[in-house]
Amino acid sequence: MGSTFHVMIIDDDSGYCDAFKLRGSLLKWKVDTFQSLEKGLEHLKNTPTVNGIVLDAKCKLNEKSDAKDDFLNIALSEVRALALKRERDLYIAINTGYASDLRRFYSDVDMFQKGDQQDELFLAIQNGINSLLPTEVRKKHFMPLSILESHFQGKQLDNDLLQLLLNMRKESPTTIKSNLTHIRELYEAIIFQVAKLSHAPNGISQYGRIRFLSGDAITVGKDGKDVVPPARILPEYIEQICYSLWGLGSYGSHYTEDEIKCTCNSVMGSTYLLLDLLNWFDQWMDENS
Repeated sequence: MGSTFHVMIIDDDSGYCDAFKLRGSLLKWKVDTFQSLEKGLEHLKNTPTVNGIVLDAKCKLNEKSDAKDDFLNIALSEVRALALKRERDLYIAINTGYASDLRRFYSDVDMFQKGDQQDELFLAIQNGINSLLPTEVRKKHFMPLSILESHFQGKQLDNDLLQLLLNMRKESPTTIKSNLTHIRELYEAIIFQVAKLSHAPNGISQYGRIRFLSGDAITVGKDGKDVVPPARILPEYIEQICYSLWGLGSYGSHYTEDEIKCTCNSVMGSTYLLLDLLNWFDQWMDENS
């Protein structure tokens, strides 16, 4: 499973790069190291998952050159231009032995003294990338977030989906439980809205709503009256998605062989089904508005 933190470092000190990569691996980061700007930029262009970059202040522009004093200006310009062109958010840090001399010239970039403050460097990278993630996720999932904001105004269901998308890969049992709760609540809100607009009987269960919207007769009330829907609302694949979310969208319903009752795979699979349901819901609302 991919790491949330994918960091690359450009530094011609191979020993330092190895030490940085080792520490990053202990934090479960993915770390790529390069000894020249040319190699680093080539990797950055072809690797969209990179979200953090650490630059030395004096390094090689290419494999054949010596370390250049103007490396940092060139590197910052190239990295920022690439990020802007590709519409990518990147956290950039400078890690150099000349931090005290250079800091005043680069006040807009976090700078650290190489050999010292390495705890601060790694914490800054972590916090910097974390601060970018909501923006990154909002860009990637703009449509489903907009659908919820548009059709459920004032209920902040888009914020619930955003939190789910931010946390769906996390393996903590507590987070998994929270994520599955978000899935259940979002799914129920969508189906409740469809059922309401389709004049489904009041007070029926989630299972009853799925059956009614799928064109099946249901029994309601104390007297056991059969109600036949006038038409099928849910296409078959959406019906099956609804049954899947109804069955998996709760913490205790997915057991594994160990003590953890469900996994982040349960969350991710259910989240992608939820996104499919949202896309159908938006189309259905447009057709019936």
